[in-house]
Amino acid sequence: MADLNIAGICFNKYGAKVAEKLDTTINTWKKEENQDIQVSWFIRNAINPRREMFTSLEIKTNDWTAERFKDTDVIIYICPSVQAVKHISGSISDQMSDPAVLVIDEKGEYCVPLLSGRRGEANDIGEMFARRADIKYVNPLIDDPRSRFDIEEYAAKTNMVISNTDYAREITAAIESGHEVGFYTNYPVLGTIPDKLIWSSEAPLGIYVSPSYHTAYFDHTLWLIPRCLDIGIVCGLEHNYKTVRKAVMAALQSMSLYPEAVDKIATMKGCEANIALQSIALERNVPLITYEESELKKITGPDGETMNPAEAAALKASEGKLIINTIEQDGVLIAVAMENIYIKF
Repeated sequence: MADLNIAGICFNKYGAKVAEKLDTTINTWKKEENQDIQVSWFIRNAINPRREMFTSLEIKTNDWTAERFKDTDVIIYICPSVQAVKHISGSISDQMSDPAVLVIDEKGEYCVPLLSGRRGEANDIGEMFARRADIKYVNPLIDDPRSRFDIEEYAAKTNMVISNTDYAREITAAIESGHEVGFYTNYPVLGTIPDKLIWSSEAPLGIYVSPSYHTAYFDHTLWLIPRCLDIGIVCGLEHNYKTVRKAVMAALQSMSLYPEAVDKIATMKGCEANIALQSIALERNVPLITYEESELKKITGPDGETMNPAEAAALKASEGKLIINTIEQDGVLIAVAMENIYIKF
C-alpha cells in the first residue's frame, strides 16, 4: 500500500492539460524524494483523453467523490472552486478521517486547499506545486506574514461565543509567542486550520468547538460555542417567565448544552403572545419564529411518525436534526434541534 494515495479529476480539455502537468510534477517529486506515491487521474466520460493516464468516469462525480473519501489521502479537483465545494459537501465528515482536498483552476494558475487532510497533506502538496509547477498556492493564513489567528475576531465572524475570556487571552499569547495550541471539534471542518493550531485533543491548552460543555478535551479548554440550537416551545398564556425559563434551562442541562448556543426560538401560532416567550427571546437576543399549526402537522419524524408541535417547530426552524425529544415540565413542552453546520476557516 502506498504511503500517499492521490486522485485527481478534470472535466474538459483544459483541465486535462493541467492534469498532465501535475502528473509529471508529482512523479518527478516522487522519484527525487524517493516517496511511495500512487496517483490516479479521472476524466468525465464525455471527454476523450489523449493519454492513457486518464480513467474515463462513468459514474456521477458526487459518487466518485464519496468513494475517494474512503480510499484516498489527497483529492485534486481541476475546476472552479464552487463546483468542487458542491461535490465534496455531501461527503465531509471530520478532519481526523477526511482526505485533503485541493482545487486548481483550469488555467493551472492557482491552487486552493478546501480540506487540510488527516496529516495536513493539503499544505505539503500545495507548497510542492508552488515550488515545482509554478502554481500559486493560495492560503491567506500562511501567505500573509502579517496575519495571525485572532480567536475573538474569528468567533465574531463565525457567529460563535467564547466561553472564557481568560483562556482566550492565554491562547492569543501562546500563538503570538510561537507555541502550538490544540484544536478539536466533532463538526466537519472546511478549509485549513490556522498556523499554530494543531488537530489534537491531548494538548494542555486548546480550543473545542461545541455547543456542549459535557467533555473538556484539554487541561485549559476554551469553548467556541456555535449558535446552532433551535428550541421549540409550546405553552399556554398562563405560563409565566420563571416557569418557561426553568423548563428551557432544564432541557438544555439534560444534555449539557450552553444557553449561548441557542440561535432561534420557535413556537406554534397563539403561543407567541405569551410575554414569557418574548422575554426569553429578547434575553437571548434571538428571533421568535411562529408557525401555523397546519404547517407543523406536515412535519414528520424519520420513520414518518407524527411529531408534537414543540418538536415540529424546532425541526422546521433548524432544518437539521432533533437532539432533544419533547420534555414536559409544569405544562411547558420543550424540544431542541441542531442546525447542520460546518466549521470554516
